[in-house]
Amino acid sequence: MTSRILVTTFKISCCAAGWRDWFFLTLEASSGATGSAEFTESNGPKQSILTTVHEVAQKVIGSDPRDLENIVRALRRQFRQSLGGTTWKAIASVENALWDLRSKLENATIEQIVDSGYKRNSDSVPVYWSHCGTTRIRAAEAIGKSPIRTLTDLQKLGDEVVAGKFSAFKTNIFDFSERATVLMPGFSPETNSPALVGKDRLFLIENTLEALTRNGGHPVKPIVDLNYNLKPSSYGDLLTRVQRFKPKWIEIDFESLTDLRHLPVDNEVQICTGENLLGLDAYEPYLRSEKINIISIDLLWNGLSESISIAKRAIALGKMVTVHNYYSHFATSMAIAFSDLLPETELLEFDNDDVSWRDDIVVNSHKVQNGQISHQLSLGWGNQIKDDLIDLLSSPRVERYRALLDFLNRFV
Repeated sequence: MTSRILVTTFKISCCAAGWRDWFFLTLEASSGATGSAEFTESNGPKQSILTTVHEVAQKVIGSDPRDLENIVRALRRQFRQSLGGTTWKAIASVENALWDLRSKLENATIEQIVDSGYKRNSDSVPVYWSHCGTTRIRAAEAIGKSPIRTLTDLQKLGDEVVAGKFSAFKTNIFDFSERATVLMPGFSPETNSPALVGKDRLFLIENTLEALTRNGGHPVKPIVDLNYNLKPSSYGDLLTRVQRFKPKWIEIDFESLTDLRHLPVDNEVQICTGENLLGLDAYEPYLRSEKINIISIDLLWNGLSESISIAKRAIALGKMVTVHNYYSHFATSMAIAFSDLLPETELLEFDNDDVSWRDDIVVNSHKVQNGQISHQLSLGWGNQIKDDLIDLLSSPRVERYRALLDFLNRFV
């Protein structure tokens, strides 16, 4: 390294985003260059991730961002006694911001720096419509759309997906018996949590797919994200009942490895997992399982280096890779840059329904045309956060987060 360029400071930004909030980290170097990353946490301890990112980011002040690999190794050594969960995600956020900064300092794209051996051969990325129906049931007012209350409303949304020329959509488990509800018992905070969805309620998933696909009459392929919400003993029955819809894949998060035994070996439906896993070691049993076909990787939570390692291992074992992405446009830019490093990926996840100001808080907002997002090769993640607008977009939650960060900043 010919000259000393050091990380001098950092900033954590919070932005209200309707039913959740987006979090961003920006590092600044002595040259004046900056590097950013998104680290939004939707279901985990939000104040904890902010505090941990703040603590980890302090450790890289005075470091040369171009020494990225050694910095990440040092962080993992230092925090090895608490590497799981929030700490892993915090280190990933710092690493991803360093990649953005290093790319700009070296005037080379991330693709050129990593030199994965693969080259992007397209200026567009095919995407699928994620949380299709889910967002309009839970947060229609926040996105300025008519709420979905009935299966008829769901049919109309299915027509929108077709009109948008998406090749696939992803949905969840809905119950319209009393009022429109997204069933998420696997994430319930209640002590006496509701029962997981069993065989007696599999018809709910069939009803949803019948509505969204006009009973198979639409050309769009469905994806069903079961998360942790289906009883493992129901896996086989569910797969049998959804085969007629010709799904792109079924997504399952497994409570434990023993749940895999409930998946049939000879199954026509593709199975995807991994969006909640952290680190290659956690992925390894699923990578080696013949029952798993597609590996979902969250770049924000794993960091670019580990995400590449997971993807390469998956590809070597004959799996396809997809990128978990349900955040802001900045994260979508990150996901696209990651996809450019791989020989082939499945469709990129993209929330077509979102708050209107998602387009305003970044320099490059992503528009879907004919089921694709256009993009140009550029430095870093290919996007910038508009801090002035983020500061204007707040909520009571965001104000609490900022009060916490103001307190932590006294100790920088």
